[in-house]
Amino acid sequence: MERGGSTSDKKAVFFCHICNNYVDRTAKPCGQCNKCVKGFDHHCLWLNNCIGSANYSRFIGLITVYLSHGIFSLNLAISVHYMEQAAYESKPIDERGKMERMHLFKDILSVISIVIETVKSLASLTLLIWHIYLACIGITTY
Repeated sequence: MERGGSTSDKKAVFFCHICNNYVDRTAKPCGQCNKCVKGFDHHCLWLNNCIGSANYSRFIGLITVYLSHGIFSLNLAISVHYMEQAAYESKPIDERGKMERMHLFKDILSVISIVIETVKSLASLTLLIWHIYLACIGITTY
């Protein structure tokens, strides 16, 4: 990048050879998109979009919604698991034999759901905490 403008100007303009445009000092080039993004944080492969100052708060909101969905789904999976277990145990022993395979199948599915939702929730919680920490200390992932 070549510098243009005065040294005292906080919004000094630079010419970027990657995007062939004049950008301010907070813009950084994204290697994925070949464009400069103001307040560049990172290029999100999952969203296929650059995250910068213009959409960072929406990115945090998306992670928060994803975490909320994970927690809700985890609670639902645990509730269904225990309700299914209670329904199975409330049946007379002679009827349980007929239900054994179906109960085992439902039990396996609910445990798989609980594991998946736990991993999803922990991953999104970690990501949210990391980005909140970075925002608090005033740095980006770049």
